Amino acid sequence: MKDTGEFTGSHSDQIALLYIYLSMIREEVYNYVSLWNTHSIRYQRNQPHLPHGKPIVLYFTPLPGVLDYGVQPPHMKLQELTESVCEWGMFLHR
Repeated sequence: MKDTGEFTGSHSDQIALLYIYLSMIREEVYNYVSLWNTHSIRYQRNQPHLPHGKPIVLYFTPLPGVLDYGVQPPHMKLQELTESVCEWGMFLHR
């Protein structure tokens, strides 16, 4: 589109491309994340201290001794963010 002069990079052009392609980009990213999180990380013979298994399982069921450094954000901020993305539909609660 740029080579033919149909895309100049203006703010309007960028908004139009986002409107057309953003749902496809979101779906591709979701599919990639889903595939990546279900692949298996092999056991490293020379580095036995490294985690192995499926990333999604390791995340939700960490090994004993793994510390959780997560911080719970304020409820109001979570509610505000959830409302700002509610129109994303299926990508919000998968």
